[in-house]
Formats: sequence, C-alpha cells, structure tokens
Amino acid sequence: MVRHPREVFLRQPEPAVINPANHHVLLPHVGCAADELPLSHADGRYWDDMLDTAVHELVLQDRLRLVATDPGDTGPHAVWSGRGAPAPTIGLRSASRGEYRIRTNDGAPLGSVDAARVAQTVHAGAVYLHQGASWRVVELDHVHRCATVARHDADTYTQVRSNSDISLLEVAESTRVGGIAVSLGRVLVTTQVVAYEERHTETHRFIRCEPLEMEPSVLDTSALWWAFEAEMIDAAGIGPVELPGALHAAEHTGIGVLPLFALCDRWDLGGVSTPWLEQTAAATVVIHDAHPGGAGVTALAFEHSEAHLRSTLEVLTTCRCATGCPSCVHSPKCGNGNEPLDRGAATALLSYALRADARPPSRLTPSTRTVRRSLSRSPEITTPTSGNRRGRATTETLSMSPGPRPPWSSTRSTSRSPRTASAVSRATRSSGSTITDLAVAEVTRTT
Repeated sequence: MVRHPREVFLRQPEPAVINPANHHVLLPHVGCAADELPLSHADGRYWDDMLDTAVHELVLQDRLRLVATDPGDTGPHAVWSGRGAPAPTIGLRSASRGEYRIRTNDGAPLGSVDAARVAQTVHAGAVYLHQGASWRVVELDHVHRCATVARHDADTYTQVRSNSDISLLEVAESTRVGGIAVSLGRVLVTTQVVAYEERHTETHRFIRCEPLEMEPSVLDTSALWWAFEAEMIDAAGIGPVELPGALHAAEHTGIGVLPLFALCDRWDLGGVSTPWLEQTAAATVVIHDAHPGGAGVTALAFEHSEAHLRSTLEVLTTCRCATGCPSCVHSPKCGNGNEPLDRGAATALLSYALRADARPPSRLTPSTRTVRRSLSRSPEITTPTSGNRRGRATTETLSMSPGPRPPWSSTRSTSRSPRTASAVSRATRSSGSTITDLAVAEVTRTT
C-alpha cells in the first residue's frame, strides 16, 4: 500500500466473507436454534437447503429428535435432545470447539486461546504477548486445558518449526490461468510442531532452538492449489535446485496479497508447497483456509484466480529488496523458518506461466482415482464421478419441502457440480481488489 497509495482511496472495499455451509458453524447454529424453539420446515428460509442436512446429521448424532405435531402442520418438529444446553459449549472466537485458558503462575486469568492454535502459540517455552506485555509459558496442561505463564522481561520472541503434510480430499472446480491449473476443493492438512526458535525482537538474531514433542494437529478445510507441469517449469528456466524456493516464495506472496481480496489476514490462511504432489502429478502450491471447514476466503480467491495470480507476480516483480523481504516473500509465521525462498525463481516461474502462449498443461486436473474421499463429506463440495469427470455429479440431498416424500428423509438426486463459492455469503457484493490497475480491471470484468 505504501508503494500504491492511489489504491487506498480508489479500490473497492474488500468483501467480508462467511461460509454458512461449514459444518463446524452450521451444526452448532442449528442445535442452538432448536434448543430455543422447535424447528420446522418453515425455518428453511433462514438456512436455505442447508437445514435439511443439518437436521439429518444432528438426529443421527442423537442431538436432535423429531416430534409429532398437529395434523394441520406440514411435518414434524426438531427439538434439542443433547446433554445440557448447547450454547455454553460453543466458542465465539473460532469455529473449532474448545478453548485453553491462560493463567499466570499465581492463578489469575490472563486470556484464552483457540484449541487449534495451542501448539503454535502457548506451547511449553513459548513467549506469549498479551496487551503489550510478554509472558513465558512455563506449563501446558492438556488435561485441564490450561497454560500457565510467568512474566518475561527479555526482549525476545518465539516461533515454531513444523512439518506439514497435505492430502487432496475432493475437487470442486478446476480452471486454468495461462499455463497454471487452478483447482478448488477440500484438503486434509496434518501439522506436526517439532521445535521452536527464540530470536531477538529488534534484530531477529537467532538465540536458540528447542525441540518439542506435541501431538500432530489435523485440519479438514477448503483450499485452492496451483499445479505447474514439469515441461513448463523447464521452459521457465527453473532447475530442480531452485524449484522448492520458487514454489515456497510464490506460496508466501500469494497468501500475503489475499487480504486485498477478502476481509482477512495471513493468520486466517495457511499454505504448503512441494516440487511433487502425487495427487496432481505436478509441482504444486496449496493455499488453504486456516479454520476447520473453511471460511470462504480461498473460494473467493478462486473466483478471481487470474487477478490473484497477477497481483502475486506484481509484488514479486516490483519489490525493491535484493533477494526477498517481509514485503514480498518472507512470512512471520512460516513453519520452516522462511527457508528455502527464491524470489527470482518465483518471479521467473510465474512470469512464464502467466503468458498467454504458455503451453497448456496435459495433466493438471487430479484424477478422481488419486483423490481420497473423506468419510465426512461437506455438502457444498463434491467430486465429479469417474464416469463423467467434467459434467454432472451425484450428490446427496435431503428433502425440506412438504409433499409425498417424508420430511427430512434422505433422497438421491443428480445435479450440476455446485460452485463452492456460491455457499459464501458476502457482506458486500463488491469484488476483491488488487494492487494493480490491471488486476482491478480483471476483477471488475469477471464480476
């Protein structure tokens, strides 16, 4: 923004996005509503077709039950049948269930942290920043879900080192921008925190690295990914030594520009890059929502894939640093310590791949035979059937309309593969803007 001051005043506001179809949000929401007042088919106006799926799943989990109604009603009512009231068990700060309390060593409450972020923020030895004051985590108690902290006066900060593994579960949509295959779908991200580094706050000088033994965390969420075919990489002049750093730098920069498209920051996102992903049979960059079930940010980015990629390239091209800096390729939360990063190779790769005459890749869309299906299927993302990969997809829906079919009964229907982005509600219909006039024009055109 410092290098593009006009964009502060001229670009459209970035849209706020939510994903009401996210089961981590939908099911608790419907459960709380049923606890306050029995649900009927008339309540479908608040959730559209998603109410059918939610009621069906909550009944199977014994958290809702169906009760008979008067003969004049259109069907049974769904009432809460779980243990206790559902509202107190739901956190207001995140979609994941459960929080860890943070207390000082004398027992005074300091704050709380989402259970999904415990390994990154309040592991043993972590420096935790609260209202401008630094605290050192002296104990992490998983049984009582509590982190004990003590005042930390040294001018240092900590950052975790982690290993991540990613699996593509389902593919919702695929498109191509230049020579890059862009896909949207569900992924399973497994992250293992293995150590933490401590550095000086002002100089970032390395002080020490301490190993950690923590349970891996698993995140089922939505993501978009870019696939680069080997022939295109060779034509761009990227060798096997430069490729990991090029993909890693492109990943960081792609995440860094996404707040220009949606109301988020880089902590709402995560990423994985690899020179070879078996399920795409290509070098791949994956950018995923950091919230269980997905928040809708990557779905919005997929809608404007070309503008997103060109904005990423512009940041790489115009940054005035020599080899990479926090303004372009460095990330404050990289689990690999920002290694390896190759800004020059990333610029060369995207510059060639986004050319109009870049050779179309031949195997960019993952085969359904290589994409693992998840047992817990999201209703908004389906995988094309192997018999008709580009056309129709069979999905399971639940009847909400009164009629000859029993209410809330499972039926099978065949329909066009749904756009995940259609499940994303926007606080404003304006498209995400980018930092270049070209990208702004592209977003306006696609809208």
